[in-house]
Amino acid sequence: MRVLGQPTDRISIVSFTVEGLDANVVAKALDQEGIAVRAGSLEAQPFLAALGVEKAVRASFVLYNTKEEADFLVRTLLRIADRISGNGEVRSDPPAGDQRPARAR
Repeated sequence: MRVLGQPTDRISIVSFTVEGLDANVVAKALDQEGIAVRAGSLEAQPFLAALGVEKAVRASFVLYNTKEEADFLVRTLLRIADRISGNGEVRSDPPAGDQRPARAR
């Protein structure tokens, strides 16, 4: 996973890519886990081009998001990255019970 940009003071928006996966595939896999993100050119084509990518995934956090929800996003991304198949798609995982933060269920 690559977090895009290196601001001194990061705001509550983070854009990233997952090596070997199209941004839209990552967004769909996150959506299936109950996590809403945006994906694609993010209306920032010049910025993305300067970083050497065409598409990215963007997660936006707001006042009411919890640390547990941010941790769940990271855990889910790591799980998705581990399930990359040879054709750039995400293999399905057998369900391991609902591990989402309580407020997200």
